[in-house]
Amino acid sequence: MSNLNKALLIGRLTKDPEMRYTPSGTAVTNFSIATNRWSSGPEGERKEFTDYHNIVAYNIGKRNLAEIVAQYTRKGALVFIEGRIQTVLGRPGRPEAQDDRDHRQRRAVSRQPQQRTE
Repeated sequence: MSNLNKALLIGRLTKDPEMRYTPSGTAVTNFSIATNRWSSGPEGERKEFTDYHNIVAYNIGKRNLAEIVAQYTRKGALVFIEGRIQTVLGRPGRPEAQDDRDHRQRRAVSRQPQQRTE
């Protein structure tokens, strides 16, 4: 029986993407997104919760995903992410949850952040 490691996220970039190159010349772009969800609080009232996800996009083969993300997205852009989750070890003996997605698809849903009304 095989396993499945697949993640789908829709959220807004929390800051501008940062692109760098590995020593071998492969482009890598790091960015983070925020996703919102609603749930009931301890006293039954509806409450909004925000989760933050750190994302890593790589150029793989002829797919220039890291460069596309860096060029076409900015803070506040709404994006759809499809990839996998990878846990990376932080300090010795203590795993730190870090979302790492090698995107098969990435779509900018909107180019401009929407104004929020409170």
